[in-house]
Parts: sequence; C-alpha cells; structure tokens
Amino acid sequence: MIFGAHVILYSKDAAADRAFCRDTLGFASVDAGHGWLIFALPPAEMAVHPADEGERHELYFMCDDLKAEIVALGEKGICVTDVQEARWGSIAKIILRRWPSPHTDPSEYLLMLKPASRVRPDAYEAVFGALAHPARRRVLLAVYFNGGAMTAGEIAAIFAHAWQTTTRHLQVLEAAGLLRHERQGRMRIYRIERKRLALVTEWLAHFQRPTRHRTRGEQDAKNNDTKGHQGDARKARSA
Repeated sequence: MIFGAHVILYSKDAAADRAFCRDTLGFASVDAGHGWLIFALPPAEMAVHPADEGERHELYFMCDDLKAEIVALGEKGICVTDVQEARWGSIAKIILRRWPSPHTDPSEYLLMLKPASRVRPDAYEAVFGALAHPARRRVLLAVYFNGGAMTAGEIAAIFAHAWQTTTRHLQVLEAAGLLRHERQGRMRIYRIERKRLALVTEWLAHFQRPTRHRTRGEQDAKNNDTKGHQGDARKARSA
C-alpha cells in the first residue's frame, strides 16, 4: 500500500535552497547525514496535466491568502513575482535567486504559490450560517445591487438598529468569506466575494440533478433480501 510520497528538487545551489526551505518556509527536517536535509511537507495532492511541448514538473505551495503570503515572504527578503491569473486560478512565482537577470534561467523560478483549491469542510457551514439571518441577506443584496461595493456607512444607513449590530453582521459575513473590506482613508469599503457565493450554487446543484427511483421490482427484491437477512439472524440467535 502506498502511504506517502518523496519529492526531489534538483538545484544549482542545493545548500542555499535547503536553507530557504528550513529558515524561510520553516519546514521541519531531519539530517540524513552531511547536511543532507529531508523535509516534512504539508498535506499534498497531485495532478497530471497534458503537455503540448515536452514534459515538465512543477511544485506549488498552497496557501489560504495569496497576497498575505507574498507580503510575508517579502518581509523576509524573498522576491516573488506579481500575481498571474491563469485559466484555472491565481499563481505567483518565488524567485530563489536574489537578483535575477532579464535572461533568468527557468530553474531560478523553482517554487510557485497558489491559493488552496480545496474547499474547507467548514466553509459550507460558515456560508449557510451567515446567510441564515435575514439582515445579513439584506446586506449582501444591497451591496450586490449597488454595483458590488458599499461603504460601511452606506450599509449602516439601510438598517434601523444600532451601529454595533451592523458591525457584527459585517464581521460574520467577512468571516464566512462572503464580503471583504479595504480601507480608503477613513472609509471601509465592502465588496462581495463572488467565488464564495458560488458554494451556494454548487450545493443547490445537487438538487437539480435527476434522481433515479427504484422500480417496483427492485423495491420488492430489496424487501425480500432484507427479510432473508432478518430470518438468518433469527436462526443464528436460536441456534
């Protein structure tokens, strides 16, 4: 039984790249001898893509917040490219060499970052929990029909209740990923996160698929099979 995987990266400066994985990324490691570090990796997944020209292999590190991760790496002196929008999502490349030239070797871009594609199990609970309150549904509708963005003051003006209550509703919607805010001077501007709203559509899509009902013959066969198992169980107990 396969229980794990071992990834090998080939580098022109293996010692520097091992130090990067240990000191910058903070991966735990064991020394296999002579400074040859074996790193523990986060939970992983694998995909096989068709290649138009030759075969190549890529290593992506996934994170919850791509922009925040880029900022954190920048604070450690690590160069990261601007976010690129691919057909399947957003990515950024980590430049392992400090001063890449215009003709940088492709191997200089050894690692890539991308947002996690897997939906966390509690994401649906957070989204539907946030949508359960009618006031929060009104907030989303108001922001949507206002072009997808409103200031906190504009949102508060819709409701008759206290400002603290509005703030709490906005916090719940942000925690569920349905809204995000950015500051412009002293104003907070809230925007709808359409990707998170897609979870609702995805869940409802289950009920749009045709269901197959058992025929009378199949139901009778299932009932007879159940009776047979019950009879066998009674005989076993009596024996």
